[in-house]
Amino acid sequence: MLKNVWQFEDLHKQDETPAYIHRIRKAEVKHVNAISETLIITNNAQDNIDVFGADTPQVLRTLNIQGRQMNCSAVTADKLFVGCRDRRIFIYKKLSLELLKTLEMPESVHCMSPINGFSQVVVGMTDGHIVILSADEEGSPGFPGVQVKYESHSKEIGGIWSICGVNNDSELALGCFTGVHIVTIGVTALTRTSEQYMKDKNVWNVSEYDTNKIVCT
Repeated sequence: MLKNVWQFEDLHKQDETPAYIHRIRKAEVKHVNAISETLIITNNAQDNIDVFGADTPQVLRTLNIQGRQMNCSAVTADKLFVGCRDRRIFIYKKLSLELLKTLEMPESVHCMSPINGFSQVVVGMTDGHIVILSADEEGSPGFPGVQVKYESHSKEIGGIWSICGVNNDSELALGCFTGVHIVTIGVTALTRTSEQYMKDKNVWNVSEYDTNKIVCT
């Protein structure tokens, strides 16, 4: 259970100069993420994924996701998960970027976040679906690889725009167009609690910055 929810109007330090500015031309950047200390990914004009070095504007390679538009991504110890508009999740090896698997989800994948020491990835969708995926190493003895561990649907809360683990990843905070909702991760199921914050506010981003404290926009 969250004890405090703090909201900040502006966390940006206006007088700080960025270490490097990428100038990505002729593309609307819908999503960007760092997948290592030296590599970042963005969507491109063809709705596939461009891979850049951290300090160069040159595209190192392009990941073909068949024009399905990357909405979000999450990085675990050895994998990159990419969530797409058309209900797909592409899973790559983290550094080689070899495609491992493609999963089909119930709805458009809008947000995802690693939890539980990067051993799982929680996924939020546009119709209130929540899925938690394992991030086990493919082919390891006793580990079947990426698979669905939990699945829940709360269509009454509407679209989930952002999601994160809270309270030592025993709960999830969901940023929705009806506010922030809290879901408990049980032994076998996900259960939406009665907790709701910023009611009737359209919450695009939610993140835990300290135990039981979240910041929202």
